[in-house]
Amino acid sequence: MFEKLRKLLPSKESKRQQLAALLMLVGSGLGLLASFVLSIESLTLAKNSHAVLNCDLNAAMSCSTVANHWSAAPLGFPNSFIGMMTLPVMVTIAVALLAGAKFPKWFMWGAQLGAVAGLLFAGWMFYMSYVEIG
Repeated sequence: MFEKLRKLLPSKESKRQQLAALLMLVGSGLGLLASFVLSIESLTLAKNSHAVLNCDLNAAMSCSTVANHWSAAPLGFPNSFIGMMTLPVMVTIAVALLAGAKFPKWFMWGAQLGAVAGLLFAGWMFYMSYVEIG
């Protein structure tokens, strides 16, 4: 009797996958929000190079100083635009996983590779902001 009931309940593996998808959704959502805000700030700075930005907290944490450094746009456009292009994909994958979608293994490896590449890129930007520039 309990075996039938146990089969209806989510397994530990399923709970772990749901938690991973939820963390992916929250992280990607916050990253997308940050990319959007920083994109607006970079466009404001492009209009007026002397503008005081909302993300300028103090002398130690000044995003306008970082935004004027070469590492803020190594590809010719602000790094935040990369986040605005890639993070919606991660949000979509996370929502699909939470809805119960099953992707092929190669697709999930590609998503994992994209997530790790994004984290490495974010780590490089953090290093440049606080060690090289700040």
